[in-house]
Amino acid sequence: KRFAFPVAAGWETRQRTAFLVRKGDEVIALDATCTHLGCMVRPAFAEGASASKLGGAPGAFVCPCHGGAFSLEGEPVKMPVTKPLARLETRVLGGQVQVRA
Repeated sequence: KRFAFPVAAGWETRQRTAFLVRKGDEVIALDATCTHLGCMVRPAFAEGASASKLGGAPGAFVCPCHGGAFSLEGEPVKMPVTKPLARLETRVLGGQVQVRA
């Protein structure tokens, strides 16, 4: 699930985009900023993305700028990316997922 949250940027507040990924009982939050050159990644099933370009990696995230890709856990699966997506601290409290930026 894609979500956005506010982040202080000097005198302004900007929106930051991330994804929540559920794996069994675990929920992880991945920053949507590509670690290659800073473009916004999107799910492989999103319009304009193609899992076939990833070798069929299911649930992967792709970067539309240079074709890099990440696994569902945010690990690099296709160059030019070599570093994983940043993980944000998460916890589930009262049935709601909380994310610390």
